[in-house]
Amino acid sequence: MVIDPGTAEDAPRGSAPGTVTATCVVAPTTATATQVLQTATTVRADSAGMICGVAGYPANGCGDPVADINVPATDPGVVAELTAPAGNVAKGTPVWAWIVVGGIVVVLAGAGIVVARKRRTA
Repeated sequence: MVIDPGTAEDAPRGSAPGTVTATCVVAPTTATATQVLQTATTVRADSAGMICGVAGYPANGCGDPVADINVPATDPGVVAELTAPAGNVAKGTPVWAWIVVGGIVVVLAGAGIVVARKRRTA
């Protein structure tokens, strides 16, 4: 997830946007956009659920209009460095657990065969 707080020109008076951040987010496939965003950073929302601030920016206000928007013909690209993953990365079963379970199944199957053979010979 890339969070781009925008430009200083578009910032509310007295505020300065932070830097662009990026992180790998692990979330359930049923997660909403807000839930995914909350996995990566802090989210400030109003009572209706409208997102008002991300990662502490802007510190106040919600959905305030931006006056005199000047959209350039070409916008410079956003460069973000990926940070550590956020969210419950270890939600799935680790591979080693499946290997242990497989080993136990093989041992139990072998023990079952030994017991069955002893019963036949007895």
